[in-house]
Amino acid sequence: MRRILGAAAVVLLGSVPALAAADVMAGFYGNTVVVTGDAFQAHVHYSANHTLDMSGTASGQAFSTKGSWKIDDKGQICRSYKKTPPTMTNPLCSAATAHKVGDTWTVATPTGGSRNIALVAGIQ
Repeated sequence: MRRILGAAAVVLLGSVPALAAADVMAGFYGNTVVVTGDAFQAHVHYSANHTLDMSGTASGQAFSTKGSWKIDDKGQICRSYKKTPPTMTNPLCSAATAHKVGDTWTVATPTGGSRNIALVAGIQ
């Protein structure tokens, strides 16, 4: 009986890292996504409980909002905002890709522009 329980514990504990690795958003929690481009700048914070907050400026006007996020059945991250940020759609869905602190990348906007993204350590 002890061997069976011991084996079960090993299987369960061994699966915890696999589950964590499957969370494409894990690198974002507790950190800040800095978005810049075309008179737009924002700081976004994602939480493991599927909430987010965002603040920044668009065309010189300050904004802030809160909302929620989910990974849809197409593997996209979809963000729904309580108050739609300037120049953005609500909800806003894009490819969900894992990142770690220090990563930078560029995304296309629905209007044909682009935005630079950086994942920086901590809440800024």
